[in-house]
Amino acid sequence: QWRRLLRNAQSLLAACLYMVSTWIRYAPNHTILGQFLLSLLLVPPVTLAYHLLSQNRAGGYYDGYVEMFVQLPQHVRDVMKRGSLQYKAEIEHEHEDGIVRTVNGLETGVLFVLVSWLSALLMPVSPGNARSDFSGCCVETFVFFCLHRICGGNIFSGQCYGLLQPEGMWHFHRVPSPLASADWRMTPVSYHPDPCY
Repeated sequence: QWRRLLRNAQSLLAACLYMVSTWIRYAPNHTILGQFLLSLLLVPPVTLAYHLLSQNRAGGYYDGYVEMFVQLPQHVRDVMKRGSLQYKAEIEHEHEDGIVRTVNGLETGVLFVLVSWLSALLMPVSPGNARSDFSGCCVETFVFFCLHRICGGNIFSGQCYGLLQPEGMWHFHRVPSPLASADWRMTPVSYHPDPCY
């Protein structure tokens, strides 16, 4: 249940950031091309804000925000190896150690571009119609939240297991306490596993 709570909280945070971006992107007089370009300009601040506010630190292949992008080629090579028995064993070992995977800033940025571009194509802004703009923003944000949450759950199995494995990592662990038998804490992982998988 604590895994679900963490993932839901981070998806809600991402949805709030997405909703704020819709107010900027739905400014009047933006063409579809203008909305595409504006979405691309908003990706870096959205991913950085999500990384900082979600308090994610290290992930499956990186130790910080910049490495998330710099180490991406290595990550792509690692993703191609997923689906193997060794990968499944590593993930099961993570679960036993109390590791929780969450969606990171890069994955949030990819979802941001995907949803904002699809919404620009399917629901173009109609100037002067504030009610439709607001309902469009709400629908768009809800779709973004659902996709963010789905990506956080590693929904595939079989040969595709791990294809959408989120990369942000948190550790749920027991801390001895003098007043009680134990205190449970959830902290972001500071360093990625070595070797990456």
